[in-house]
Amino acid sequence: MSVLLRTGFAAASLLCLGAAAQADQMIDPDTLPPKAREFALHGPLGDYDPYGRAAQTGCNWSRVQIPTTQGLKWVAREECQLNFSR
Repeated sequence: MSVLLRTGFAAASLLCLGAAAQADQMIDPDTLPPKAREFALHGPLGDYDPYGRAAQTGCNWSRVQIPTTQGLKWVAREECQLNFSR
C-alpha cells in the first residue's frame, strides 16, 4: 500500500513540475475582488495582469479553460520567457 502511495505522490509531483514549466502562474478569477474578477474574465489581458496592471517584462497573460469536476472553468494564466543571458 505504501509503495502505491509513494508512486502516486511521485507521479503527481512530476505532473506539477511539468505544469509549472508551462505556466508560471494561474489565477482563479473567483478568488479575486469584483473589479479584478471582471477584468480577468473580460478585460484585455496580454500585456496586463488580472488586476489591470502592466505585466512584468517578458510575461504575457491569457485566459484558458481548465477541466473541473463541475465542467470547464476560465482562469487567467501568466507565461514568462526565461532569460538566461545574464
